[in-house]
Amino acid sequence: MKNKIKWILRICLVSILLVLSLSSFVINAGEKVTIPDTTNGGIIYHYKSSNPVYINAEYQIKDTDFRGVWVSPYVSDISAFTSVKQYKDQMYKVFDTMEAYHLNVMIFHVRIMNDALYPSKYSDRSPYMNTDVDMLPWVISECHKRGIEFHAWMNPYRVTTAVGRSLEDIASGFKSYNVASNPDYLLKGTNSVILDPGEPAVRSWLVKVCMEVVQNYDVDAIHFDDYFYDAGVDDSKTRGLYNKNNLSIDNFRRAQVDEFIEMLSTSIRNYNMENNKRVQLGISPSGVWLAGNGVVTYNANGDSISSGSATSTASFQHYGNYLYCDTLKWINKEWIDYIMPQTYWACNHPSCPYADLMEWWSAVVKYKNVKCYSGIGIYQTNGGTSKYGWNQNPMETYYQIMITNYQENAHGVCFFKYSNIEDAVRDKSVTPKVDEIWAVPSIVPEITTMPTIPIDDVTNLKAVRTTVGNKISFDRLDDAKFYVIYRSEQPLLFTPDEVYKVIGDLSTDGLVEYIDSNSSKTYYYGVRSMSYSNTLSSGISVKSTNEVDENLISLGEIEDFKFSDPLLAGSKVSLLFNPVYYPYGGTIKYSVEYKIDDLEPITVTSFSSKQGFLVTDITMPQDFDHITVTLTAYNDFGKSEKTMTFKKEIALPSITNFGALTDLFSYTDATFVWNNAFVEGGEYIIQRSLNQIDWEDVKTVSTSSESFNLTTKVRLDSGIGDYSYRVIVMKDGMTGYSNVIKVTVTNKLGEIKNITINDEDVKDYYLVKENSTLVIKFKKLSSTSSTVNYSVMVSSDLTNWTALASYNRSAKVTEGDTEVTVSIPIASSKYLLYVKIQGLAGVYKTSEKIFKFYCGLEFLYSDEVLAFFASNESSTIKEMGIFN
Repeated sequence: MKNKIKWILRICLVSILLVLSLSSFVINAGEKVTIPDTTNGGIIYHYKSSNPVYINAEYQIKDTDFRGVWVSPYVSDISAFTSVKQYKDQMYKVFDTMEAYHLNVMIFHVRIMNDALYPSKYSDRSPYMNTDVDMLPWVISECHKRGIEFHAWMNPYRVTTAVGRSLEDIASGFKSYNVASNPDYLLKGTNSVILDPGEPAVRSWLVKVCMEVVQNYDVDAIHFDDYFYDAGVDDSKTRGLYNKNNLSIDNFRRAQVDEFIEMLSTSIRNYNMENNKRVQLGISPSGVWLAGNGVVTYNANGDSISSGSATSTASFQHYGNYLYCDTLKWINKEWIDYIMPQTYWACNHPSCPYADLMEWWSAVVKYKNVKCYSGIGIYQTNGGTSKYGWNQNPMETYYQIMITNYQENAHGVCFFKYSNIEDAVRDKSVTPKVDEIWAVPSIVPEITTMPTIPIDDVTNLKAVRTTVGNKISFDRLDDAKFYVIYRSEQPLLFTPDEVYKVIGDLSTDGLVEYIDSNSSKTYYYGVRSMSYSNTLSSGISVKSTNEVDENLISLGEIEDFKFSDPLLAGSKVSLLFNPVYYPYGGTIKYSVEYKIDDLEPITVTSFSSKQGFLVTDITMPQDFDHITVTLTAYNDFGKSEKTMTFKKEIALPSITNFGALTDLFSYTDATFVWNNAFVEGGEYIIQRSLNQIDWEDVKTVSTSSESFNLTTKVRLDSGIGDYSYRVIVMKDGMTGYSNVIKVTVTNKLGEIKNITINDEDVKDYYLVKENSTLVIKFKKLSSTSSTVNYSVMVSSDLTNWTALASYNRSAKVTEGDTEVTVSIPIASSKYLLYVKIQGLAGVYKTSEKIFKFYCGLEFLYSDEVLAFFASNESSTIKEMGIFN
């Protein structure tokens, strides 16, 4: 009997050990299969092994699944900002593409080259967002409405790829509030110039840069990719200052990056604890930490111990030269919330096979709260050479998702880059079967590196039939991040395959509503609310009723509609309104009904577009008191409506000749001038607008002056961009308006210096002979943003300017190493010539330099002189100076 018990115990022990030994390899119930090797024939094996790579025969739907995509203007996923409408239109296309694959995370590039795609007190605006408009809140809000997380993607250290310039030259292009303005804080590498990770001032400044985004925007994560140290940098000076422990170069550099990551992690988590938020810190390094034997063991704290992944030592390894980032340490210390290695290699790659990489990364997070996601290089589906499975096997994307799905501790994938996902949606042959395995939406994984935030269930859940589908509604929760909607023909179990939709706050007046337009039968619907730690409530459910509710849903509040111009007797004005943005129910249409006094109402259903607004023009009668306007927005799911009444205005005299007298550079004073309207007791107000619709007051000027012309200086404190300015005069509720001028405000590049003209220093004017050559020379400028281009224009009246080549085809601009030479052959048809020179570099430019030349002719007839004065009246008056 004892022997029998021993035998049974032995069998049980062996069984337990067998289960434990297999648990790290086969974690999903069901059949497993191998992967065909379309390059070499047969099947795919592990690196230098006869062990096949296995995947599940069927995709296993997990409780949570990270499905992300990187989106960046830097790699042409989206275009640079040109208008609000253009930007929103392209982002709606991004959202539609993400919806096709049920992607739930957008990793959006907000900081590319030590710049910002948002207003920042630490950095200038990126050339991809060359506007004063802040689009980031809108993008984040639209993500959240759709149940999509927004991860703010930053390149912390990278400054510029212009490695041919001196560090002093590069630093001179940055404002003092940017740490890159100090050349001692810069390092020049082979590929780029970076901020020096070893400088304490750099680390502190970068933490402030990141926390500015965390504190000002509702982001779900700060995300870094693989830009840390660069190849070929010389930081010997930094090491001489701070390497007190005589560390090796490798260890010193790793320690500097470690310190930054730990500082930032601590700052974000302190903010989270103080504000009941859970902003994550995610890192996406290159795919190989170190190349080793692939074996992972663990100490008593659950820290991973390994020589590295089972990959070739010839592969790039970010632990050492040249990135120097110890991502395994960051995982073991739990400084980061997720790791997303760029495992871009094919399944059958001979040196870095995808499966071996993902198994290693999955293993090293096994006992840690850090989530592991795979970065998939879907960009390689566009063809090319030496990509193995990427251009040999159309199923490569599918197999990589399935390999990740097979791993116990891998919780999803992210695609680089968005534009290739867009290609795949257009052509399903690019990524076959992906839309099939992701037919059901998924929930983003719970954040476990910080205390979870519990959340209550929603209340007042209802599901009623409408003419277009079942309407689900419930009361909004103040502390909910998202809501997960479940659907089944049977009573709900709240299993992952029952997930129907993940939505954000679509509430109006505290009620969240959603229409299941695919419903043609009775369903059970359930809702689980999600907290900011991605923790779900237990869930409540309800069965839909057969009773039809005629009321559809509200599309949200109509925020604004207005008239672009004052409502004056007999005037033609534009009625403008912001489009309503509701993510579901199809295209939103509009109807405007307006009624002037007691006249018959007029309905308009066709609108033009202006500066992101929808527009219709209305002609006001000579005699009226008011106009009442009702705007209705509607689509298949519902509608919104708003009514407003506008009163007639009485105008003061118009203001004439409003203009700017100086160059317009950001954060400098500009001088504006206009003719006095002589309104006794009135006030002049300078106004600024981005769209010639919404105006803000920027300066108030007294009317006490008896001068015919009035001038004032205005601080250009809104940064670079295209602006409109006007001046108005106000008295007793009445207003007089000037003309509107549209200007471009740029950053000041610097002054053009060391100018000589025909080898002489600059004078007030020059006398040049007919058929001679005018030679202007000056010192070259430099810019961190882009190459400096020089604009040379000529004029005879200071008003009408033409390009240099149009004046004389033989004219040319020649750039040497340090000097620019402008050669202008003098034509015999000009008596007076002005030459204007300006340097341009992206959003930077110089002040205009204008030079005056009198052309001495060999023969001069009186009728020619009189004809010249007659045809150049404006310049003649300016030369006489009688109105100065």
